[in-house]
Amino acid sequence: MGTFKPSFQLRFILLLIARVYLKGISRFHKKREEDLRKKNWSNQYENPQSAHQSAFLNLALPGQHPNPEVVVQEVHRKVYASLARRQMLQGTQKYQDSSCLIGNPIDDCWECDPNWPDNRQNLADCAIGFGQYALGGKGGEYDVVTDSSNDDAVNPRPGTLRYAVIQTEPLWIVFPGNMLIKLSQELIFNSCKTLNGSGANVHIVGGGCITLQFISNVIIHNVHIHHCYPSGGFSGNAASAPKIKKL
Repeated sequence: MGTFKPSFQLRFILLLIARVYLKGISRFHKKREEDLRKKNWSNQYENPQSAHQSAFLNLALPGQHPNPEVVVQEVHRKVYASLARRQMLQGTQKYQDSSCLIGNPIDDCWECDPNWPDNRQNLADCAIGFGQYALGGKGGEYDVVTDSSNDDAVNPRPGTLRYAVIQTEPLWIVFPGNMLIKLSQELIFNSCKTLNGSGANVHIVGGGCITLQFISNVIIHNVHIHHCYPSGGFSGNAASAPKIKKL
């Protein structure tokens, strides 16, 4: 028997059907996720400050996720849809002109926005999986890390990463350029923080690295964390909250 070879017209029709099918699925799931996200946010947080306050009351689910298989299947669906879109557009002018269609659904979500440097906090809407409802520092002020030093872990200077992550209010932490941060003690976060290294090449290395304990709503994206080693555990040598001066 000969090998069946679809004609050009048939291939075009199949491609058109696939595009319509994927677009329909995408619209359906996007609306469903937006409805769930709005419901979740309205039930938990009225504003960023109350989000931070709720973090201490609502650290985590009382047990495992009620439907973990559904979450995993949704992640697989989004990854497949993103890869299928990339393969569909390969060879086209749109694909050649775009630097964002890489097949990663999270990066495709925010990086395809031509104004992403001005809309960085939209990253919080791009999450998938078990952490998809984490707010991070969304709605809070931007904090720009301008000082890569880590000389004083107890009284960190403003402008350092350590100073930013221990603040009590929601913050969206960014970097103006490439940076190498060498830690001497563990970097202890407070709740409602986003560490966003997009647009820069940021590396965090050294003692203890990052500690996320008894907190919630933290997003870490596009930051290289490596070559960590134990710093002897928490011994009170690293700040975990800003010091308040007594008047």
